[in-house]
Amino acid sequence: MTGAPAVEAEAAPNTDVVTRPDEDKVDWRDAALRLRADMENYHKRQQRWAESELLRSKSQLLTKLLEVVDLIERAGQHRGDSPDGAP
Repeated sequence: MTGAPAVEAEAAPNTDVVTRPDEDKVDWRDAALRLRADMENYHKRQQRWAESELLRSKSQLLTKLLEVVDLIERAGQHRGDSPDGAP
C-alpha cells in the first residue's frame, strides 16, 4: 500500500516536465535569434573596421609617396633641373 502514493507523487512532476520543454524551446529560439543578430552586428562592425583600415593604409601610403616625390623635385631643383626632366 505504500507503493501507490509514491507513484502518484512521481506522476505530478511528469506533468510539469511536459509543459516545460515548450518554454525551453521558446527560450532557446530567442537565444538563437539574439545570437544570430549579435553575429550579424559583429560582421558589420568588422566590415566597417576593415574598410576604415584600408582607407587609413592608403592614406599613409599616399602621404609617404608624396614625400618621396617632393624630395625628388627638391633634388632636381637643387641640381638645376626642371621638374618635367628638360634641362
